[in-house]
Amino acid sequence: VVSVNATDADSGTNSEIMFSIIKGNIGEKFAIHPVTGLITVQNSTQLRSRYELLVRASDGKFSNTVSVKVNVKESKESQIKFAQTSYSAVVLENTTEVKTLAIIAAVGNQINEPLFYQILNPDSKFKMNPTSGVLSTTGIPFDREDQETFDIVVEVSEEHKPSKFAHVVVRVTVEDVNDNIPFFVGLPYYTVVQVDAEAGHVIRQVTAIDMDIGENAEIHYYLKEHHEYFQIGLSGEISLKKQFSPDISTVDYTVIVVAKDGGGLPLSSEVMVPISVVNKAMPVFEQPFYSVEIAENIHLNAPVIHVQANSPE
Repeated sequence: VVSVNATDADSGTNSEIMFSIIKGNIGEKFAIHPVTGLITVQNSTQLRSRYELLVRASDGKFSNTVSVKVNVKESKESQIKFAQTSYSAVVLENTTEVKTLAIIAAVGNQINEPLFYQILNPDSKFKMNPTSGVLSTTGIPFDREDQETFDIVVEVSEEHKPSKFAHVVVRVTVEDVNDNIPFFVGLPYYTVVQVDAEAGHVIRQVTAIDMDIGENAEIHYYLKEHHEYFQIGLSGEISLKKQFSPDISTVDYTVIVVAKDGGGLPLSSEVMVPISVVNKAMPVFEQPFYSVEIAENIHLNAPVIHVQANSPE
């Protein structure tokens, strides 16, 4: 029938929205997908002429509601039908070019009887020629990361007999463009390695992700500059290339890791990883790096995290 959408300015699980119909669903004729917000007909028998559904969007603590009005149109027997049971089209992400997506052809009307085409779930990115059945874009760019597919419901009816009509769905898929730079997660990076660590010892793993898909999202790691002691693997694991010199006591290094995606015109980002080489006599924290999440309304002087270091002596 229609999709409802809601946004939440929080992050993580606090922004996960669940949809439900809380009022107006007389006879349980409609159902709503709790995650996507798609409202569908689950029982088409003895439908009323009009429904007003109250839909709630909730993040578990806060909620909001919207009214969805559904008008049920009487369908009389009609010979009109579409040449295909469904249509599909592809549009390139970010393009502002006006493109013809599909020519919706209907058959079964009387000779010289004009037909009227319209989109039942209008979207500013699409337009329909009411007489020719040509579905096209409007020039507003698409963002695949925001929405990858669109299901456009097209209705055709006889111009002088609007009660005789047919419906078809046009699925439009947005083709990915490499427009997202890889970004590292779990920042900042810092690590400690013992001076007597053996070659091949994994010191730290870095991770970058890319919001694109396919080859555009494949991440390749490498060190920006050759390093005597350190190397990086395919999965972002930084390891010891060779053992440290026996005369090294305590020293700090910094390696720069580059993450590059696999797009035709690849995009990349880099991050600095400080590495401290310590001997066994130095106190060492139980973890090389601590991370903690706190609520935005935390009280003053509230405990946040406990750190601890151990000394071998």
